[in-house]
Amino acid sequence: MNNRGMITAGQLFVLLFISRVIVTVTYSPQLSSGDDMWSHLISALISFPLTLLMLVPVLLLRRQNASMSVLEFSEDVFKRFSVIIILFYAIYFLLVCGYGIALYNKFISLGVNGETPVFAISAAVAVASCYGAFKGIEAMARASGIILVGLFATVLLMLCGLLPSTDTENYRSVLSVSGESVYSGTVLMLSRMSCIPALAVLYPIVKGNISRGSVLWSSFVFMTIMLFIILVTGSLGDYLKYSIFPVYQAAKTVNIGFLQRLDALFIGLWTAGLFCRLSLFMYLFALCVGKIFGKKASRIAIVLGSAAVIIFGAVTTDMGFRSFIFSKDVWLWLTITAAVIIPLVLLIIYKIKSVIKGDDREGVKAHEMQ
Repeated sequence: MNNRGMITAGQLFVLLFISRVIVTVTYSPQLSSGDDMWSHLISALISFPLTLLMLVPVLLLRRQNASMSVLEFSEDVFKRFSVIIILFYAIYFLLVCGYGIALYNKFISLGVNGETPVFAISAAVAVASCYGAFKGIEAMARASGIILVGLFATVLLMLCGLLPSTDTENYRSVLSVSGESVYSGTVLMLSRMSCIPALAVLYPIVKGNISRGSVLWSSFVFMTIMLFIILVTGSLGDYLKYSIFPVYQAAKTVNIGFLQRLDALFIGLWTAGLFCRLSLFMYLFALCVGKIFGKKASRIAIVLGSAAVIIFGAVTTDMGFRSFIFSKDVWLWLTITAAVIIPLVLLIIYKIKSVIKGDDREGVKAHEMQ
C-alpha cells in the first residue's frame, strides 16, 4: 500500500464526485420507502445547503491545522483513547464498501439479469478494488479522471436519448409533492454523504483550495441528481412505480440508432465507478488500521477487508431493501457522527486546549518578567 504522495484538490473532488454519483445512478424508490421520485427534486434542493453545513466542521478543523487529519486530531485530543474514534472510522469505511457491493449485487441480480453470476462479478470488482487500494491515492486519482470522461459521455448520451421521449405531462407542480416522500428523499441523500468523512481523513495530502472545491463538488453532485430526476421522471412517468432501478430502466428505453445499447454502457460505467469507490474507501479503512496497528498491518487490512466485503456481499444478496445495510436512518446517523459530530467535538476540545495552553504561556512570561 502506497501511503505517500500528494494529489490536487481537483483530483480529490473528481474522485469524490464519481464515488457519490455512482451511488446516485442506482437510486431505487425502495431505498427511500416510497415511489415518488419527483418529490425528491425538492429533497435535493433541501439537501444541498444541509450538505454545505455538514462540511463546515471538517473545513474548520482543517483551518486549525491543515497537516492533521481527523485521525491525528483525535490522537492529539484524546491520546490513547483516540483508538476508539479511529476504530469507528475504520468500521465506517468498511461498511461503506459493504453497502456499495450489496447495492451492486442488487443491481446486477434484480435490475440487469437474474441469471448473472452475481458473486463472481462482485468478487472480481472487490479484488480489483483491493489492487487499486494497494496502488494508493495517486493511482486512484488518475483512474478517476478517465472514469469522469466516461461519466460525462454517458450523461450526455442519456440526455440526447431521453429528451425526445420526455413527456411534460409526467411532471407535476412542486406544490403537489408528498411531504413524507420529500423527507425520506432528504434523509436518503444526506445518509449517502460518506465522502465528507473521507475528506476529513484525506485533506492533509491535498494541495489547493479545498473550501472552494467542496462547494463546487456539492453543487455538481446535486445538479447531477436533479438532472437524473427530471430526465427519468419525464421519460418513464407512471412506470416509475414499477421500476426497481429507474435510471437504468430509462437508459434501456433509449432506442435511437447507435444509442440502442446505452444500458450496456451504463453497466460498464457503474462497474468502473464502483471500482473507484471501493478502492477509495478500502484505502481509507487501511489508513485507519495502520494508525492503530502500524503500516504493515494496513497492507494486511486491505486483503482482509476485501475478503470481508466479498463475504458480506454474498450474505446480503438475498436480503431485501429493508435490511439493516440499506437502512437510510442507520446510515444517516453513522454519517452525521463521522462527518459532523466527531469533527465538531474535536474542534471544540482542541480550541479549548489551545486557549488553556496560550494562557499558561502568558502566565509563564509574566512570571519571568517579574
